[in-house]
Amino acid sequence: MFLLNKGQILISGRQDGCTASSRLSVRGTNYVLKVSDDGSTDLAVLEGSVEVTDNSGKQEAVTVEAGQRLRLSPTGVVIGLLQLAAGDYQRILDGPLFIGYTAPLPGLANLRRYLNLNVPGLRIPSVPGSQIRITPNLPSVPSPVRFF
Repeated sequence: MFLLNKGQILISGRQDGCTASSRLSVRGTNYVLKVSDDGSTDLAVLEGSVEVTDNSGKQEAVTVEAGQRLRLSPTGVVIGLLQLAAGDYQRILDGPLFIGYTAPLPGLANLRRYLNLNVPGLRIPSVPGSQIRITPNLPSVPSPVRFF
């Protein structure tokens, strides 16, 4: 389990999480969690499902399914539950959470399968960040050799 106080994170696989106001329970999924400076939370479930409960225990749990985005106030009150559009998915896939990585996500196969069936036409990276960073070969410098 992790605690995100501020910023954005992509989770792939079985990883529960927390914010200051809520707890997220997953069953192997791909989701993006963002906590703003004011403490409001935005959860986008790319594939699978996430159950969200508020830390106070005053509200019923909300299950966010694949293709949905949940917005929470800084106190964990549900502001809205929206459908993700194809453009939302593409912005996420083309963004900093996917670009530049050299190894595949643990749940990439499930994400690909879901997107191919439910959001056809997206450009899905084969390796998150198909722009694999390659270290250039530097010319070797010969060591001085002395012959006596």
